[in-house]
Amino acid sequence: MRYVGLLVAAVATVTSLATIGLGQVPTSPVVTGGVMLDASGTVKMKASEPAQDLPRDMKTPGLTYVSLPRVIEKLREATAAKKDVGDEVRYLAGLTQIRYVFIYPEQKDIVIAGPADTFDAKKNKYMPIGKTTGRPVLQLDDVITALRVANKGGAGYFGCSLDTAPDSQKKSDAVAKEFGAGSRAKLVEEMKKAIGPQDVRIFGVPEDSRVAFSVVAADYRMKRLSMGLETFAVAGVTHAVDGGKPTTARFWFETMYEPLKVSDDGLAYEFSGQRLQVKAGAQNFATDSKGVTEPALKFAENFTKKMPEIVQRHPIFADLQNIADVGLLATLVKEDKLAQKAGWDTTWVMDESVYKPEALPVAKKAETQVSIMNGAVASGGVQLSYGTAMKQRETKPAAEVAAVKQRPETSWFVTPTK
Repeated sequence: MRYVGLLVAAVATVTSLATIGLGQVPTSPVVTGGVMLDASGTVKMKASEPAQDLPRDMKTPGLTYVSLPRVIEKLREATAAKKDVGDEVRYLAGLTQIRYVFIYPEQKDIVIAGPADTFDAKKNKYMPIGKTTGRPVLQLDDVITALRVANKGGAGYFGCSLDTAPDSQKKSDAVAKEFGAGSRAKLVEEMKKAIGPQDVRIFGVPEDSRVAFSVVAADYRMKRLSMGLETFAVAGVTHAVDGGKPTTARFWFETMYEPLKVSDDGLAYEFSGQRLQVKAGAQNFATDSKGVTEPALKFAENFTKKMPEIVQRHPIFADLQNIADVGLLATLVKEDKLAQKAGWDTTWVMDESVYKPEALPVAKKAETQVSIMNGAVASGGVQLSYGTAMKQRETKPAAEVAAVKQRPETSWFVTPTK
């Protein structure tokens, strides 16, 4: 007998982010990492998305420094003049990761620094990819989203849930019994028809935010990989489908940072670590692996181990790393009172009535994915939190970061010296 694997989304939660909509919601589909959100609010795969070729040059010499107060001022000026702010500001000069956060009280400045890349937003403005590194670039709207939700306090998390009807398993069993002896294509078609699309619930973050869709998209893509509907193109990682009876294992992303390095004067922070890990459990976000099959545990272990390679092959997960960084940045600004340390007046950026990031269609339904293999798996989720990262700190003498903290004062951003 063939067992049927259903793409069933677990709850997806993330910490500290938000956004609101501007003007017309796009009527053409929004695509991120091969996952498409159409104007009706349905999430599906655009097509079979091949793994990205590894970039020829992984090196990004030097650091690019971006001043948050100055980039926000550029946005304020453009908004007041009713002009487009331009891609350089919108995509933070091509930053591909946050490595450092620096506070300069004398200049009333907060600067984020990291590697940067050239990019072309015309190909896909929702997730532009660096031409050299293959990594997505950070986005100003995501930073504003993070800062606003962190500023509000809120529940401290955001997320989504892709929900199947309570009788989905009963329906799938009935279809498997009736059509199991027929063709694979017919069985898949009837299974999808019987179960219908999944409901998408978004919570803790405005439903029309890019951040919300990015989390849903990463969750959706991870499910397809876990079920063997796509290949990783990374040696040592395969699907999580068991060779025996159907399993109910769930998989989710969590943060994975090395201890946060902080200068002893509290004016410099360094982010390190691979940002994400994958966990497995019999229930949503279980604290132990009881009841989880060996293939499921291996899938989570290998995904985590190979994360640096996977994010190069599948940029949608690198985008989730960026969102994790933005969330940690916003948490620091809120909890460590970085704006107060710097003397930065955040009134304008926190005011949702003066600037509204571009709105996306609200994800309402997700196309159910069916895997017909020698086993079954229901999987998925994202749960990013920063409590551990905020507590695990290493103090460094300010003198040790003095050199990297130096940057010219000529612009709102400074490109690296080659």
